[in-house]
Amino acid sequence: MKKFLVLLVIPILVLSFALNSFAQEFPDVNENHWAYKEIETLAKEGVVVGYPDGSFKADSLVDRAEFSTMVIKALAQEHSPIKTEIKFEDVPYSHWAYDMIQRAVYFELIDGNAKNFDPDGYVTKAHSVSVAINALETRPITPAKAMVVLSQNYTDFKDIPSWLVVPAAKAEILGITAKIPGEEKEFAAMKNATRAELAVLVYKMREEAKLNPNKKLAEAMKPKKGEGIVIPEAKVKGPMGIIPEGTLLPIALVDKLSSQTNEEGEIVLTTANKNLISKEGYILLLEGSNIAGEIQEVLVGRYFVRNGKVIVETNLISTPIGQKTKFDGIIDTTPKRNWIARILRAIFKGGKINLKAGDVVYVKLDHPLKIDLSCGWIFTK
Repeated sequence: MKKFLVLLVIPILVLSFALNSFAQEFPDVNENHWAYKEIETLAKEGVVVGYPDGSFKADSLVDRAEFSTMVIKALAQEHSPIKTEIKFEDVPYSHWAYDMIQRAVYFELIDGNAKNFDPDGYVTKAHSVSVAINALETRPITPAKAMVVLSQNYTDFKDIPSWLVVPAAKAEILGITAKIPGEEKEFAAMKNATRAELAVLVYKMREEAKLNPNKKLAEAMKPKKGEGIVIPEAKVKGPMGIIPEGTLLPIALVDKLSSQTNEEGEIVLTTANKNLISKEGYILLLEGSNIAGEIQEVLVGRYFVRNGKVIVETNLISTPIGQKTKFDGIIDTTPKRNWIARILRAIFKGGKINLKAGDVVYVKLDHPLKIDLSCGWIFTK
């Protein structure tokens, strides 16, 4: 098992990670655009992105795969584990949006019983409103009452499909329907929705979901608690946990480590053998997370010459939820001694580092970590 873990992690160490996200301003969406606020906000958060030329193209259309991705990101569930898999014949595992579509099905935003998903088909207003309402816990409303609501707001209310009447009325009551200036009285259920319309709808849906998410989303959004080793320096701010730079995190060696036999450049694998938690009991680092590093310095312990030393620079963490990301820190294996022992060891040199598998060492963080407490996703910057 140990060999398997090492073989799994070593190839990953050579990968580079693009972790920076940049806020984007679009030259074709100025402050006078009717959807400016929503587009700007979602772009800064990476929910929507522009085109290679820097434009947003607010009037362009969006396909169903792109929209599923947008909604899942807006709800901050892009890192949630995929608990069940639904097979769509036109969405193979290799499809770029496979994971996001699977999450959309799990959270009951889209129907998972259909044979095909039509990922390349354009999103209609009907589909977008249905998905938005599915994300929410809403009060029941009869079709008759729903039709009254729609008739008071839209001239084409009779053209709204029967299956959409209740969701469309709920969207109207909640104020999350996107309305293009000059076209406020047209629902246009089967019209393809533009990028601007969907940005507004998704923005409003997310604000409502913060208050009234559906049951599965509500469970996923809750910070997770558990037992484990308390990291007293960690702070909790809303749904995020923050571990400051310089914090020492206890982790266990997967294999032995010795100043007498190991060499510089060797790979060292450690694991969190317990959850690391905040004072409040929120899980910061999941049990089973593997942290890999490389030996940067080794000094062989020799009597009356020098004490042994092994310094490991960590660079990667792989978590049980499938995340692999940078993890910059230093493992200093120098034993912690009281002042008398330190004086004696300084005089009578020759101390050796001989650690066995399972022994606890401490990684000192080079950078602060932010953790999404609802799913354990780590943000290194």
